Amino acid sequence: MMKQWMVGAGVLGLCAALGCGDSGTATGAESSSTQAEQTTTGVPGTTTGEPGTTEEPTGAPTTSVSASGTSSGGSTGEPETTAVTATTGPGCEAPLVECGGACVDTQIDAAHCGGCDAPCDVGQLCDAGSCVLDCPEGQVACGDVCVDTQMDPAHCGGCDMPCLDTELCSAGVCALDCDPGLEACMGACVDTQTDNANCGGCDMPCAQCQQCSTGTCEPLAAGPAPGMITGNLAPCANSSGPYSIAKIDGAVKYTWTVPNGSMVTAGQDTEAVTIKFGANNGKVCVTYNDGCTDSLPSCIDVTLGGAAPGSQTFSYTGAAQEFVLPVCVSQVTVELSGAQGGGARCCDNSVQDDGGKGGYVKATLTGNPGDKWGVYVGGKGVTESVGGWNGGGPGAQYGAGGGGASDVRVGGATLMNRSLVAGGGGGGNCGCPDHGVGGAGGGLSGDPGISNQGWLAPGGGTQNAGGAAGSPPGQAGSLGVGGGPANYHVAGGGGGYYGGGGAYAAGAGGGSSYYGNAMNASTVKGTRAGNGEIKFTW
Repeated sequence: MMKQWMVGAGVLGLCAALGCGDSGTATGAESSSTQAEQTTTGVPGTTTGEPGTTEEPTGAPTTSVSASGTSSGGSTGEPETTAVTATTGPGCEAPLVECGGACVDTQIDAAHCGGCDAPCDVGQLCDAGSCVLDCPEGQVACGDVCVDTQMDPAHCGGCDMPCLDTELCSAGVCALDCDPGLEACMGACVDTQTDNANCGGCDMPCAQCQQCSTGTCEPLAAGPAPGMITGNLAPCANSSGPYSIAKIDGAVKYTWTVPNGSMVTAGQDTEAVTIKFGANNGKVCVTYNDGCTDSLPSCIDVTLGGAAPGSQTFSYTGAAQEFVLPVCVSQVTVELSGAQGGGARCCDNSVQDDGGKGGYVKATLTGNPGDKWGVYVGGKGVTESVGGWNGGGPGAQYGAGGGGASDVRVGGATLMNRSLVAGGGGGGNCGCPDHGVGGAGGGLSGDPGISNQGWLAPGGGTQNAGGAAGSPPGQAGSLGVGGGPANYHVAGGGGGYYGGGGAYAAGAGGGSSYYGNAMNASTVKGTRAGNGEIKFTW
């Protein structure tokens, strides 16, 4: 109450000095009030009413205050007191409040933000009773900075919504930060000019067997050529050999091409083939297909080699010999002649040339350059002695040995390795008088011996058995060997595939020839006099 009294006394003193009218404004030395007069009892904090109570004013103050600060009314003689007149000031309607004699909105007023005399800093405005940054149009305040949430990577789409280090903010959305020329598609930076899954734009895939070129899907171009072909660059004409490339990942088929006259005999459609060459030079090439297109080819130039035409003739030596197929020769023509049977001695010591002549065989054999074949050239039978080398049967007095066979052996040295055989002729038989003539070597069968005096003549060899024996003690022929024995007046059979039979007092049988499954084969009986011979031609 003391504070209220002191405020009232100050107001009354001001009115006494200036003068106030009925409205509370100064009019002169005096003032009046419609409010009932209020005096003090001389006891601070009390009124003329009940002790210890205060009557609240019901209107404007009524006490006049002189210019000297004393009341213009009477006094009780108690210590000096002052009557105070209070005023409400300007009227402010909510939400406005009075600040410094003015009505203000503390929710938006930058000088009184949130309360009177609470000014915002320079560059700030009052928003909802708080000082915030005054950001330019298009930006918002995030903390103590103004940002554009449409492009700020730390506040993308709103405050405190950062993008990853590899992303940028575009239109309020985080997206990959792609290098120039690349576009972010499905979480990756791609070149839409060349990317098959995003050709010309995101999520625009090319079809299978197409590729993206300048933003357009086009048919796939041919793939790169495979690696170098491995194989002989100078093979022999008419030879075969392997050729290959390294396997290609993703290849589903390989295609090989060869020179005219050559052919792929094994492995076509794979990375490794066998090629049979003819007689023409050219290119060996290969491509592969990946399920869509063929690759570019890989090629090598092939120059065929070959031996110059030639021949080799083997004569009788009494021992096995060897023929080696020349370089680039895989096929030869072979001509074989068996040996003639020996001539018989007569009682006057003359010797007749009455042994059967050897047979002839011609055929084609094939092999590989460098192959080694056994060569056995038959010898002519000896008068009153042994048979010719390579199967001729023996003779004795007045008789003669059979001629040896000529043969070629492939893959071994036994009789079972013989591929071609020309039969030898049977030995002659003379004495007193002339007793007979030897049979010719085959033909597929040798000729039988000839008897001039009625003795049993022996048979010639065949494809299945030796020639039958003639008059005793003559012997039958066998596989490869003519019959004997070396007894008085016996002539020996010719050697052959199967030998001819031997006989007493008669000419012996000739051996058979053989060509098995050889190509271009033929045989003629009784064409060779003397020792045998074998000739190879290519």
